[in-house]
Formats: sequence, C-alpha cells, structure tokens
Amino acid sequence: MYIRLISKGVYTYLLHKGFMNGRKTDITIPAWVIQNRVYMLNFLRGYIDTDGSIHFRGNYPIISFSSKSEQLIKPIFDFVKNQGFSISNYYKEQQTDKRNNKLSICYSIKINGKNNLQLWKKLIYFKNSRHLKKVVGNGDAGI
Repeated sequence: MYIRLISKGVYTYLLHKGFMNGRKTDITIPAWVIQNRVYMLNFLRGYIDTDGSIHFRGNYPIISFSSKSEQLIKPIFDFVKNQGFSISNYYKEQQTDKRNNKLSICYSIKINGKNNLQLWKKLIYFKNSRHLKKVVGNGDAGI
C-alpha cells in the first residue's frame, strides 16, 4: 500500500501511532494494539481479510496467513494461542518469490480444524466476501 501525505500533522500523528516511515522489511504490530484485546481481534479480522486465507480439504477447514516478518507473526501466534485456539507453533518456511524467482524466508500460522473455525467465527470472523463464500459454501448458514 502506498499513501502520500501532504499534511505534516497527519504524517506526524501516524508516526506517533506506530506507523513506520520508509521501506517495510520487519513489520510489527504497534504495542497499543497488542495490549488491547479488542484492537487485536479487529486487527486479526483485517489481516485475515486482506492477507490471509481460509480453505477446506474436504470438510476440514484451514485458516492461514503468513509474512516475511517474524515480528508480525510471533505476536499473532501468541495472541491466538492465549485466546484458546489449538495450535502448536508458527512455521518458518523457505519460499520462491514468483516475481523474481528468489528464495525468501516466510513465517506462517495455520489454524486447523472445525473447533478452531468455530472459535474463529465466535471471536473474529471474516468480512471479506471471498472468505465468507467459502465458509457458507461449506455448510455455515449462520451468517
């Protein structure tokens, strides 16, 4: 995402709130978001809707998201684990970038199973129509 700001006041405010200036290689979640459960739940909804996925192997649901930034994935993992999700760890994977054919390290979280999906729906849910269609298409008429 690219934002161009002409207002120095807005620019300064966003920096004060934890937004970073320049190239983003190690993305983090601002402490004021991590420390507030409601903010984290809303952050996760936005993150899964933009950069995450849900898919089904048969009727077995898998919610997943990944990033090149371990500093982004680690607090998400800790948070969802503390919310009662049954997950064991986040994963460090080596992937090939399709744009330039270079290898890179990526960190991912996979939240598997029907119980985890039920908890996700109860706490976070989805707003992205692409994800909602998949959930509805697999027998969730409760939207």
